[in-house]
Amino acid sequence: MKLNIAQNLRKYRKERGLTQEELAKRIDISPQSVSKWECGDGYPDIELLPAIANHLKISVDALIGNDDAGKKEDLKYFWEALYDENKLPGEGDIRERRVQFAADYWRKYPEEYRIAANIVHELTFGRDRNPEKFRPLLYETAEKILTECPDPLIRDEVLRNICAVCTEEDLSRWLSRCTFEYRSCRHEVLEKRYWDGEEYDKAHALHLLNNLKLACHVLGREIQREISPEQRAAQMTERRRLIESFAEDGERVPDAWLDFYAGCGIRLASAYFGMGEDEKAYALLDESFADYETWVSFPMDKGLEYGRKELFGGILYFRKAWTFCMPDGSSEGDLFFHGFISHYGGNSVNYFASLTEPNWRSYCGIPREWFAGVLETPRFREYIARAEALLGYTSTLRKK
Repeated sequence: MKLNIAQNLRKYRKERGLTQEELAKRIDISPQSVSKWECGDGYPDIELLPAIANHLKISVDALIGNDDAGKKEDLKYFWEALYDENKLPGEGDIRERRVQFAADYWRKYPEEYRIAANIVHELTFGRDRNPEKFRPLLYETAEKILTECPDPLIRDEVLRNICAVCTEEDLSRWLSRCTFEYRSCRHEVLEKRYWDGEEYDKAHALHLLNNLKLACHVLGREIQREISPEQRAAQMTERRRLIESFAEDGERVPDAWLDFYAGCGIRLASAYFGMGEDEKAYALLDESFADYETWVSFPMDKGLEYGRKELFGGILYFRKAWTFCMPDGSSEGDLFFHGFISHYGGNSVNYFASLTEPNWRSYCGIPREWFAGVLETPRFREYIARAEALLGYTSTLRKK
């Protein structure tokens, strides 16, 4: 729990034009005590806080940093320190330190459900997760989020995570909080409501939107483990074929799918390298890099179509918005939460640009070993340089 008394005491004392001696005299303490507090070498007794705040003409919350501005600054510190080992409190296992740090801040800000969701994430994600050690905290946090959090996206993510690691005895309890099938999803329930109410235009518009969301879900479902290059190649090939089937006459790939299509191509090329089919891989990289270059050239405010109007009804995607944009101009639903669709191409270029980092071992089920035969060759290094140029910034996967 981070208090900002030292900074706030110094700031507000100077704003009131008081010296340390003058403030000390008003609250009947020694000037040395004020100096010590302002240096961060201790805190005033709790009984003195109202008197100090009164003489500085502020609230106690403002003095200790618990007002809105102080809360904002404190939360900014939390998110910065959470993934910075130099700022993160404690010693020992980094993940356990993050869990404890987040738990402390969640007690301080019980309505900050993103912090609570981070606790669940740390205890349920990755190979080195350890839900057993913190199971009471994990269950308590998940239950509170599922019961009280108003954000359905946070609730959904936490429910998926808790069901992945709970004990077999507890599984039915958590599964009972799930929606049983897709027909119970919000927009499909509304679609039926509109149809039964004879609001057919609304029902049809939602029907097309549901088609698109389900397509995104199917295409964006990742296999949650490393698989053989042959299996990855089959998966990416089928994804590309499905996207190609959305094209209208004369189209190669609908514009709104081009980022995702390029990402599938880069991952398919990676699988070809793993299979020893280097020439096919290089040819596919050329094609996919060109597709991604076209994608980033689209104006941010240009509406991009998803293809087949009988399936998707002219719903548009705007690169700046990350949302499904209906033909009437309204926006409906965040694209990111319907499978790993958004930024798929950018993420694929990002991982490819990071292959020179020796600590890079695996990313999204693509192991570094697939590139062992080509990684040090001049030709392959040219493609890494092309990926870096396309990305436009240093890969976020490289070790800092």
